[in-house]
Amino acid sequence: MDIDRNHRRCWGLPSRKPAYIKAVEEYLYEYPALKAAWEIEKELEKAGLGNLYPSMVPAYEERSGKGHSEYQSQTEKYGILRASKDLRLQCLERALAALTKDERELVEEKYFNPLRPTDQMVCETLNYSRGKYHQLKRKTLHKMAMMLRLI
Repeated sequence: MDIDRNHRRCWGLPSRKPAYIKAVEEYLYEYPALKAAWEIEKELEKAGLGNLYPSMVPAYEERSGKGHSEYQSQTEKYGILRASKDLRLQCLERALAALTKDERELVEEKYFNPLRPTDQMVCETLNYSRGKYHQLKRKTLHKMAMMLRLI
């Protein structure tokens, strides 16, 4: 199995990892930064400094697409981006709260660790056999994908 995976990687062939697993992993890797940004923003708002962003100045620009024009301000763009980040953070936190202790430990060690450890390193840290680790990881990512409505 590893030989096949290494062979595919060596020759630049696509991996067999399902797209929803890649999406969950991407969300999990970005979660710590998303959470930190949200906390900083809340602290700024509490201090009365919440609207320091230059994109909050209402300036309209024309956008064209599909045979019609529409106007969208930088304020609207900022608001939409902020709302989508808040929603993504809320969904991730609900999904993480539903994990078991073992699943949560795996996620924290593999995806929230700034050192980005390999699977082997996580196996050793959590004292799991390779088989148990991969089974738990697969189960956890599938569960997260379901909770995030990716599958």
